[in-house]
Amino acid sequence: MVLSPSQRVPRRGNRALGFLIALCLWFPLSAGAQKASAERTRERTAETTLTEAKWSEEEITKGLIWRRDRFENLFGSKQSINILDVDLNRGDLRISFAWANSRRQPVSSMAERAGAIAAVNGTFFDKERGRSLCFLRVNGTTIAPGSRGAFDVDAGALTVSAGGETRIAPRPDGGWKVLETELHAMAAKPLLIHNGEPAKMAETSLVTQRHPRTAVGLTKDNHLLLVAVDGRMSAAAGMSCRELTRTMLALGCREALNLDGGGSTTMWIRGKPRDGVVNKPSGDGTLFHWGARPCANAVVVFRSSPEKEALPASQVRQPREE
Repeated sequence: MVLSPSQRVPRRGNRALGFLIALCLWFPLSAGAQKASAERTRERTAETTLTEAKWSEEEITKGLIWRRDRFENLFGSKQSINILDVDLNRGDLRISFAWANSRRQPVSSMAERAGAIAAVNGTFFDKERGRSLCFLRVNGTTIAPGSRGAFDVDAGALTVSAGGETRIAPRPDGGWKVLETELHAMAAKPLLIHNGEPAKMAETSLVTQRHPRTAVGLTKDNHLLLVAVDGRMSAAAGMSCRELTRTMLALGCREALNLDGGGSTTMWIRGKPRDGVVNKPSGDGTLFHWGARPCANAVVVFRSSPEKEALPASQVRQPREE
């Protein structure tokens, strides 16, 4: 069909229309690019802050260092971080798991009964029944087979072999049963770092929102880092899993796994005041040491020697029900 001169759209109008369409497409793309650029800049700044931080350090025992610091501006917020640095190259420091047979217990109680010198809370659990929701194996016995579904997505596990080799790895293709050859195994999610690179993780509220966090990482020189990030309070915002990943990378981890967090996040050291709790659990929303949530399991550090070895976690006598 041939248009009459009066029906034709002027070239100037075509150009104006094309410009408006391009502008509409450019604005969202530009805003997204700017946001991504700002996020990368914030992450680089945070990593520099962490690597240059002057951590307060205390040697708890030979091969075990406690580090802590508070930051006024880390990822654009206030943060409070505690780290247990375990030198796994020493043959006299061991990693195991403590767990509650029936009801939940404070990390301090489980750790003390396991003969531990330090501990953090472990993996996710059923608040009502007190049972682990993720695969858990202690001293060659499978305590919890793990629940299928959401807790398998983006998951990984901290394992210790009978020979003492400690690893963090993604969920095996053959399922958690593959880990029944390990002496100890604790699954959790999401996996944060694998082979020195950030792991892929779904954009769920667990991942994207800021919460108190507990994480475990392995460095290239075979040190195990147990990390507690406080949160849900004005003096400590907590971290998203992406921010936690950047933190673990800055601390030198080549493998890292997120454990249970929120009100469960607890770090304990034997002999310290306030029942040994050295971080600030989020129970009452203030930067103090009380408010720790009873948990179902914990990652414990203990010293062993030919003369005396700490009581294995799975053999710990649990208190009777009241």
